[in-house]
Amino acid sequence: MVAGGNFADTLSIDAAGKLIAATGPLTADSGDDLELYIWVVTKDAVYKSELKGKGFENVGEPNARWNTAAAEAGKTEQTGTFHAGAGTGIAAVIATANDGQVTVSWWATSLALATKPQEQPQDDAAAP
Repeated sequence: MVAGGNFADTLSIDAAGKLIAATGPLTADSGDDLELYIWVVTKDAVYKSELKGKGFENVGEPNARWNTAAAEAGKTEQTGTFHAGAGTGIAAVIATANDGQVTVSWWATSLALATKPQEQPQDDAAAP
């Protein structure tokens, strides 16, 4: 099977305009060695990340996903500031099967960026 995927419809940014993580579904065989290269682009910012051996969940199953939150330090970079609204996600995956066969797939899609609500501190009812 050729590996591939897509992006989640909406990606979260923090109040400072930093992309928290890029994520999405993944189609790949469970034995594949995967490398995933990701870009999220708007007119004001670019985010790029690499996943090699990390950031993949349930590979080979229908609920398989990838998530850049697991990328190693130095493998994720952002320039500019994201704002809530439309963006473009682009990704390429290189999958190496156990038999050494290599397949390369890529995808691009429109997506939404939304500011993640900040968690409010809970009142401590037991406090004096």
